[in-house]
Amino acid sequence: MNDTLDLVQKMESAEEADAYFLGQLEWNEDSEEVKDFMEIVHRYFA
Repeated sequence: MNDTLDLVQKMESAEEADAYFLGQLEWNEDSEEVKDFMEIVHRYFA
């Protein structure tokens, strides 16, 4: 988990995070856990 959070901190935007997690890693964006995590990531960049 810490590695993932460190990775997010190195990103420049929520769009970059979306591209990585939802695009490259192909996380299921319909999953409640993924939705919750991505919401936190988007708030981080807001």
